[in-house]
Amino acid sequence: MSLSPNGLRNQRVKTIIRFRSHNQVRQGYHKIQHGKPIPKRYYRQNGGKRLVLEPDAEKLSVMPFSKEEITFEVKEANSSIGWEFEIKKGDIDFSLIFREEIPEDLEPVELIPKQRIDTSFEYEKGCFKCEKIGNYTMVFDNSYSWLLSKEVYYRAGIRNPKNNELYEST
Repeated sequence: MSLSPNGLRNQRVKTIIRFRSHNQVRQGYHKIQHGKPIPKRYYRQNGGKRLVLEPDAEKLSVMPFSKEEITFEVKEANSSIGWEFEIKKGDIDFSLIFREEIPEDLEPVELIPKQRIDTSFEYEKGCFKCEKIGNYTMVFDNSYSWLLSKEVYYRAGIRNPKNNELYEST
C-alpha cells in the first residue's frame, strides 16, 4: 500500500483533528455551533458593578448641564490620591484639576484631561501621585447631557507617602 503525498497529508490532517477533538473533550472545551444555543459560560458577565452596593460608597447626583467637584487638600508632597467610581446608568466626563493654595489667582492645571467614561461593565479605578501641596479636584461633568441626570457612586481618598495610610477620604 503506497500513499501519495496528498494521501499522507490527509492522514496527518485527520490525526490532528482527532487529537484536537480528544483534547477539547478531555479539557472540557466546546465549540459554539451555528443554529444551537450559546452556552451560558460564554455570556459577558457584569461582575464589575459593585460600588452601588457598598455601604461606604458616596452617592453624587449630577444634574443635566452641570458639573460636580470633589476637592482634596493635599498637605504632604508625594502623597497619592486614589478613586473608584461608577455611574448607575450612562456615562460622564471625568477630569482631575490642581490648584496651588498660595497664589489664588493662578489658573488651575488640568492633570487628567476631560474624558468621557462609561462604567456599564466595570467601575473606573485610578490614582495620581501628588507631587505638590495644594488642592486636587475631581470633576464629574454632565454639561453635555440635556435631559438625563447621572448618579455617581464613588470612593476616594489621599494616602500618606510614608506609611501608605489613608488620611483623607470621602
